[in-house]
Amino acid sequence: MQGWILYKRKMDELTERDHGVNRLLSAAADLQIELKVYTPSQLNIIVLSGASSVLLDDKPVALPDFIIPRLGAETSSHAFALIRHLELQGVYSANSATFSSASPAYT
Repeated sequence: MQGWILYKRKMDELTERDHGVNRLLSAAADLQIELKVYTPSQLNIIVLSGASSVLLDDKPVALPDFIIPRLGAETSSHAFALIRHLELQGVYSANSATFSSASPAYT
């Protein structure tokens, strides 16, 4: 099983202050789940003639089984679009783009 955490920092930029994300990574490793951390700016959506794909650092990437958005108030419109696109492609999201965008902080 493979998952992505969408976060404000890349995996190699995490520090001890990113305790929540580090804890998720540790728990995933214990459960033999491959979990990676990406920023929304690392990911792009490409839609051509009805077919779509996601690029990671400008290279096609297989979709994960699930995503965990951990962006909070830093969630951009690009991040919402990315989360929604992944949901529409059948990727489970721990925090739905619909729910997150309906938050009072974004209205």
